[in-house]
Amino acid sequence: MNCSFSTAAVIGGAGAVGSLFVKSLAGSGVQRVISLDPQNELEDSGGLEERLHADVTALEGEAAKALEAADLVVLALPHDVALQCVADLSAALKPGALLVDTLSVKSEYVSILSRLDVPIELLSINPMFGPDLGFTDQSVAVVEVSGGSRATNFLAMIESWGSSLVHLTAEEHDRATAATQAATHAALLGYALALTGMGCDLSSLSAIASPPHRTLLALVARIAAADPEVYREIQLRNPYASDAREKLKQGLSRLERALASDSSESFSDCIEDIRGTLGGEQAPLAKLCSRIFQALE
Repeated sequence: MNCSFSTAAVIGGAGAVGSLFVKSLAGSGVQRVISLDPQNELEDSGGLEERLHADVTALEGEAAKALEAADLVVLALPHDVALQCVADLSAALKPGALLVDTLSVKSEYVSILSRLDVPIELLSINPMFGPDLGFTDQSVAVVEVSGGSRATNFLAMIESWGSSLVHLTAEEHDRATAATQAATHAALLGYALALTGMGCDLSSLSAIASPPHRTLLALVARIAAADPEVYREIQLRNPYASDAREKLKQGLSRLERALASDSSESFSDCIEDIRGTLGGEQAPLAKLCSRIFQALE
């Protein structure tokens, strides 16, 4: 596709998410891609992008000039930092520029955006995958705040990278990710902490570890290898995450009651309710699970 952006700045470009956008934008024909990050050295990268040492809370000098020249600015920042700086950043952009964030929680941030009086386009996205996987065959959640031609072109660019777009409101996004992220991560963390509390020696268990056990451990290992703050933000900042964790506790309590009743019917009722929740997704998900287990071998 023809690229409509001549200059793009990625704030937080040295991080995992920021680096993915820097690479993807540079590969899509953006003439100038600038990574702004305090981790960057004061030198050109020698690659497709420029690297500038920059503190997002106090942009000045070459970093400020780069921001003012950008048609597209991508914020790949922690939640609290983005909330702190978005008003000043948006005011510094040239009219018609597009400001995009990649936050995992939208409600509070989008509320701030909706109150800004700036002549720019505002788009909030959430890549629903780890940046090491890349965009191909992945989904990206999209909350449009104040769109326009540049927002449309940017979303078309994401589709050209192989991702599918899911358009939501900020509330719909946070309610959905409370289930897909907050509850999922909490269940995995709780499982891992249970193993820790049991004093499990995983190396001694490996000989008899079942495929479900190894699959869950693989998911736990992925979380353990990442930045803890990413997962903390999802649990702490999503307004529906606390309720999701409460439902997890209620689920375990129901299981305990079903077993304490010494009634096979009570346990069967739990399974039937789970089947009802899975609905038409049960059969394809079971096949997916079989493929995952086969891959483990």
